Amino acid sequence: AYRVVIPCLQDLSIGPEKILAWNSVGTLGYLAINESNHVDIIKNDFVPKVINNLNDKLEGLIHYTLTFLLTLSKNGSSTTRSLVKKNVPLPRVKALSTHPNEDVMTSAQSLLTHLK
Repeated sequence: AYRVVIPCLQDLSIGPEKILAWNSVGTLGYLAINESNHVDIIKNDFVPKVINNLNDKLEGLIHYTLTFLLTLSKNGSSTTRSLVKKNVPLPRVKALSTHPNEDVMTSAQSLLTHLK
């Protein structure tokens, strides 16, 4: 049912408008709760592309990207979990796990714990 909007959300999630990216990756996180959306969400090498958001300055974008990756991995097939684990830059996520922003810190810690 969401197949039509996912490509648009993907483009916005990695686009130059950071507030749109923040909201779009957050929406993809909600869609990632349902594994039936994963095939469309991971198309076009989206996971390696969206990971670049972890280097942004906007804390909300970082937080929602971490949460998206965690949700995708937690609710995904073994293939999806492997894809996330392979692409997540562990040194960056470890650095974010001590971030002064509590949302960023908590979501980074949760992702690290899940990927162990």
